[in-house]
Amino acid sequence: MYKEKKTVSLDDSNFEHDTQASSGATTGDWFVLFYTNECKVSMLIEPTWEQASLRPDNRVIFSYVNIDLSPHLKERFNIINSPTLLFFRQGLMYRYEIGKYDVESLISFSSTWFKNVKSHRVPIEKSWPDRTIDTIVRFF
Repeated sequence: MYKEKKTVSLDDSNFEHDTQASSGATTGDWFVLFYTNECKVSMLIEPTWEQASLRPDNRVIFSYVNIDLSPHLKERFNIINSPTLLFFRQGLMYRYEIGKYDVESLISFSSTWFKNVKSHRVPIEKSWPDRTIDTIVRFF
């Protein structure tokens, strides 16, 4: 296995606090793998994801979100497929749609290549009252 593990597990409760994605990401740049337990591709990517996080030339934080356990993040970032890879930098997010999951491609994307992809502002996290109202509205 790996000598150390540098990836970070994120979920509905810690995503915004740890990443500060919508406030400008003062904690650094984050590359997030959104996955489901049933997704075989996600399982195949995992060793490469870990290797990329350990690379000396890596300057971003590689992390995971299990969307089965994080429905608010799934909705917030409009995650439809698993895996979905999003790169977060300075209040913007970039969708990784290259289809290559080797270490070099991941490092290249997160260091410079993301600039070739259309950026989107990171959606602000909904407050508890807003989520409650949304749930009630969907119920009716």
